[in-house]
Amino acid sequence: MATEKPVTVVDEEAELQPAATPSPTDDQTAETASHNKPHSHAVQLVPPKDWPAKKKWISLMILSSFAFVHPLSETMIAPSMDAIARDLHFTDRYDSMLCLSIFLVGIAVGPLIFAPLSEVYGRRPILLSGGAFYTLWTIACGFAKTRAQIFTFRVFSGFGASVALALGGGVIGDVWKAEERGRALGWYLLAPLLGPAIGPIVGGFISDSESWRWVFWAFSIASAAFLLVAALLFPESYEPRLLEQLERANRTNVSQFGTKKHIKTASKLLRRSLIRPVRIISTQPTVNILAVFMALLYGIMFLFLFTYPLLWIGEYQQSVGISSLNYISAGLGFTLGAQIAGHVNDHVYAKLKRRNADEGKPEYRVPILVPGAVLVIIGLLIYGWAGESITHWIVPNIGSFIFCTACMLCTSGVNTYAIDAYTQYAASAISALNVLRNVTAILFPLFAPYMYQRLGFGVGFSILAGAWAVFSFLVIGTMWLCGERLRTKYPFSA
Repeated sequence: MATEKPVTVVDEEAELQPAATPSPTDDQTAETASHNKPHSHAVQLVPPKDWPAKKKWISLMILSSFAFVHPLSETMIAPSMDAIARDLHFTDRYDSMLCLSIFLVGIAVGPLIFAPLSEVYGRRPILLSGGAFYTLWTIACGFAKTRAQIFTFRVFSGFGASVALALGGGVIGDVWKAEERGRALGWYLLAPLLGPAIGPIVGGFISDSESWRWVFWAFSIASAAFLLVAALLFPESYEPRLLEQLERANRTNVSQFGTKKHIKTASKLLRRSLIRPVRIISTQPTVNILAVFMALLYGIMFLFLFTYPLLWIGEYQQSVGISSLNYISAGLGFTLGAQIAGHVNDHVYAKLKRRNADEGKPEYRVPILVPGAVLVIIGLLIYGWAGESITHWIVPNIGSFIFCTACMLCTSGVNTYAIDAYTQYAASAISALNVLRNVTAILFPLFAPYMYQRLGFGVGFSILAGAWAVFSFLVIGTMWLCGERLRTKYPFSA
């Protein structure tokens, strides 16, 4: 049966393989036959795509728990910023915005390291290492005494927090078949998007009853608990790593799923792996196009979420605790969007695949971007103009709900496209895809206070909606009409 058509991958690993050795003589063959012959009790490898459903969902839920807790740190301190600014002697509002967004510097850099390392050492050790790194530096944030310390600790904390984001696409590509990935990705993507929405709610109530330092320590405790669960239950899913482990266990050459590749020297393997995201960025037009699409979407999304205190505390005069409850609408939007995106994405993919002689293509993930792009525009306009008019609080929340639902639809389509096109190197592909996204997520919130002081919420969000309308449909049309041609013209050399 035909399968999906991924991007053409040229395997250059042969360059690093040792020279062929002379064929053994009959005596040599006889001497080694008994040594190389698999024993009857030899361990057999079950490919991750053939795992039982329970094992697949356990691995996904554990990864999602990290992807949920870690991004909470992006926005959890938003309700406490006045207290932090007072205790650490911030000089202006720019310092407060920088304290919030500088966390994303680590989020931007981390996947470029963690993703390729997971394609060398496997997913499990990298997840555990990154989770421990995040936990330690988040504890340190709670002990910060100066502005320089909190900024530095937040960057390192963000670096560790990026590990689940770096591994998500890779694990889903490892474990789930193409026609199942939309649903799995929908659940996974819910976590990192729901985290920033729920963070201010939890952080607001913690800071109301305790010092702002306990916001960091509480999330460190949660992260440590998930780290313990992962150490006990999270399985390795990267098949080349599993083959190495199986060969070591059986002490024989393994060819159950194709010829076993010779193990490269550690330095060459690391060098090739660590530069892989850069090579993807520099050689793949489809990744660049989708990267700009995601950059604009996430820049708008983080600017949107960072305007909550400006709107609800500044305009609606709500308390810190009550204002944080408005993030519930964003959380509900992300939750519903995850369910819709997963089912619709897989349904559309399967339908188009049947029409194409049962041959799938990554471009079959593009149609879901259309309703997503339209709903982004609608949500921004409702939220902006309702906030400008200070209408009943439910109206801006409806706009927030629609916008966050739309973000899930768009993110699901783009990420499943990358996983389908670069399955073996999905972690590196998605990391490359997200570099620019993380940059705009840092920069856009910095000008939020000045933009809305000058233009107001209505005009400000209308400008963003207009820019998004023009650019998003240009990208969607390009990917649908030219995506396959671009992938064929520029094959990726792994």
